[in-house]
Amino acid sequence: MRSRSHAPSTEDDRQRAYHLFREGKVQKARRLCEKILRKTPNDSFVLGLLGAVLFKSKDFGGAAVTLEKAIVADPNNLDAINNLGVVLNLLERYADAARISGRAVELGPNSAEHHHNHGIALKNAGQASSALEAFRRAEELDPRSVEAINQQGVVLRALGRSDEAIECYRRSLRVQPRFAETYRLLANVRTFTERDDDIRKMERLLADPGSGAGDVMRLCFALGKAYEDIKDYDDAFRCFERGNKLRRESFEYDVGEDETKVQRIAQVFDSDLFERHRNAGCPSDVPIFVLGMPRSGTTLVEQILASHSKVFGAGELGDVERLAGSSRSGSGARFPENARQLKTDAFRALGDSYVAGLRSRGTGQARITDKMPQNFFFIGLIHLIVPAARIIRCVRDPVDTCLSCYLQFFGGRQPFAWDLTELGRYYRAYQALMDHWASVLPGRILEVRYEDLVADTETESRRLIDHCGLAWEDGCLAFQRTDRPVLTASASQVRRGIYTSSVARWRRYERHLGPLIEALGPAAATD
Repeated sequence: MRSRSHAPSTEDDRQRAYHLFREGKVQKARRLCEKILRKTPNDSFVLGLLGAVLFKSKDFGGAAVTLEKAIVADPNNLDAINNLGVVLNLLERYADAARISGRAVELGPNSAEHHHNHGIALKNAGQASSALEAFRRAEELDPRSVEAINQQGVVLRALGRSDEAIECYRRSLRVQPRFAETYRLLANVRTFTERDDDIRKMERLLADPGSGAGDVMRLCFALGKAYEDIKDYDDAFRCFERGNKLRRESFEYDVGEDETKVQRIAQVFDSDLFERHRNAGCPSDVPIFVLGMPRSGTTLVEQILASHSKVFGAGELGDVERLAGSSRSGSGARFPENARQLKTDAFRALGDSYVAGLRSRGTGQARITDKMPQNFFFIGLIHLIVPAARIIRCVRDPVDTCLSCYLQFFGGRQPFAWDLTELGRYYRAYQALMDHWASVLPGRILEVRYEDLVADTETESRRLIDHCGLAWEDGCLAFQRTDRPVLTASASQVRRGIYTSSVARWRRYERHLGPLIEALGPAAATD
């Protein structure tokens, strides 16, 4: 990628920066790129390389800006275009990621990587059918890409086509019989009735000293699910416990920081703050927030709502958290303290921005759901920026909720979920904050209990629809047949319709749950 317009010394620097990056010396590569750009600020190659360096350093925002500059300088810089699609996906700008990765496919139509990245962006943008075609094309170009084959299974499962998903995973295992992630995906979509060949293969892989820690972790969750299916609960828990321990050892987390965060939020968002900025935000009634602890029934509630003709289910969005993190007061304070210092018109601007982003995801429906469970941290901010939004809190037996988190292999950020004691402490912090919101925003939040919803689905569903200001539609009771992809951990469950086997699930594992129940303390009490 040489250019005669560069002096030899600059060209040498460009190549040296590239080799530094390839050798993993990212900070040296960054300094050299910045030096070159001071002389030639529109060098698309160096801008693209700097974007890759920033991506490697996990500065995704900076990477996106830099890669966009590289593409302005050279609209056909394929590496920059491909990398920008990946970065935008990580930033949850899924529509932009789909557009940019589509451009990479146009410029490099014979690259399996480009089709795969395009499929990921399309999947996250809710374009499941198009994503499926992209992954199929990636497999055609690289028949040994188990990632492309597995992603087809993920999309098919999200669409409720479980049998086809299973066939994808079996095809993947024929390509790579030792690929642990495929076994985890397969276990999540099929039901085991006996100790069959799949279980025996996973057991052999788990016992193989050549299996790495990541593979062992995934196999533990897969076998835990299989053992639970065949009602071997002690072996199931031993697998889950081992898998959770391995996952927890892979990152740093202090649940005390979340406990402190809850206290700070409660101190800032008091009754005086809400009175001072009453009805300051965007007046739109489009948003419906479905929130609570993960595994408390949020996916089921969203699926019921999205079965209504006037509701679009947008899934789990990080928009509110991003707005909370990006808005600074004049003193530079960040969330939650900045809320005390923001001017009234700032809440309107934040609300307008949020609603605009929400509308861009829908297709003209009157209501759009945001099912990010952790939005419970931001209920006060939500009330200030979109005071007419509906807020629905999903509640489930505390021990069942925490256990379900512990038995679930989360792909996203759930650092509290991999240790029983930390789970209990996190739940108590969550409950304390929800008690605070109930005190300062009385009547603002509709509470839906999972156990009530499965026991009397129609009554609870009618409450949901009425709370959202909509007329009842019988289609809400046939939510399992709604034609929309469900990409959360509960994808298979919501396709089954209503079932009660997850109520009091914790009793199967009661003898192992001492640390959780102790950490929950009074919160462990159930009806």
